[in-house]
Amino acid sequence: PNKDQKGVDYWTDCLKKNEQGGQKGFGGVKMVQMFIVGASGKEYADKKKSNSDFLLDMYAVLMGRDRDTVMVKDKKGYDYWMERLDSGEGREIILKSMANCDEFKNICKDAGIQVGDFDYYMPASKYPQLAKFVARFYPSCMGRDFDEEGVNFWTGAIKDGTQSVDSMSNFFFTCKEWNDLGLDLNNKVIRLYNTFFGRTPLLGERSWWVAEINNGKRTWTNVYLHFANSSEFKQIKGKYGL
Repeated sequence: PNKDQKGVDYWTDCLKKNEQGGQKGFGGVKMVQMFIVGASGKEYADKKKSNSDFLLDMYAVLMGRDRDTVMVKDKKGYDYWMERLDSGEGREIILKSMANCDEFKNICKDAGIQVGDFDYYMPASKYPQLAKFVARFYPSCMGRDFDEEGVNFWTGAIKDGTQSVDSMSNFFFTCKEWNDLGLDLNNKVIRLYNTFFGRTPLLGERSWWVAEINNGKRTWTNVYLHFANSSEFKQIKGKYGL
């Protein structure tokens, strides 16, 4: 017997009736969404799956393709979806796009259920441009891939006004994770250029800022604020509609 037969029976009934919680139009793709990010999505979220693992899960669920099949026969498609995910695009957007394939439609048809549709639940999917802006802070400032939980938090907080771009920027450059990196001044300045100017500094540019701090002419906070309030950063924000 299934370890969660009660759950299987519940979702099967919802799909057969095309209804869940009194809401009509409950199809296959809506159930997948709920298992990933909705009310039933905590178990999946707690696995903290990488973008690659999430994408391969979607190939398996929506298209019936295993990892080996994807990598051998659809590497180009895999790379396309990964590029979108790695840019900060919300997982729900990818799910909805991938579910519009013939394979998933046939899976639902064979099961006698509707494909259905869903409204976006997570901030990163509701506000994709803002999410992409937030996502770029992780590699440029922290030197690592973004995490879905963090992008959703900051996207939602900036959108609802409880945080701002300025407060988020300040957090990234003052938080424990930043301090624990133990970067020297040279590398700190490089991260400022990467984050606020979107480029790597020339040797002379980097050396000038480091000398300004070492000679006591500026503090690290002064330098950070110069970059955060720069016209270059305003241009970057403008590209994301901010």
